[in-house]
Amino acid sequence: MDKVTSSYGFKMDNRFTPHVTIAQEVVLKNNFDYLQQKFEDYIIDNIVFDRVTIMKSEQSNGKRIYTPLYEIHLE
Repeated sequence: MDKVTSSYGFKMDNRFTPHVTIAQEVVLKNNFDYLQQKFEDYIIDNIVFDRVTIMKSEQSNGKRIYTPLYEIHLE
């Protein structure tokens, strides 16, 4: 992965893990069903992944720290 991401400007010694952040410090102004309808045209249904990891994200001394809480391996 480092060789691929380095061509986009990531440092070789700074390992990148592809991920999706669903939400961070969010307070919804509309209910979720409304938002889901509004954005359903933007849903991508051809992403392939082998596991889902639920992470705890917190701020400490000006740095974001991620701690894995639960991981599901997919077949």
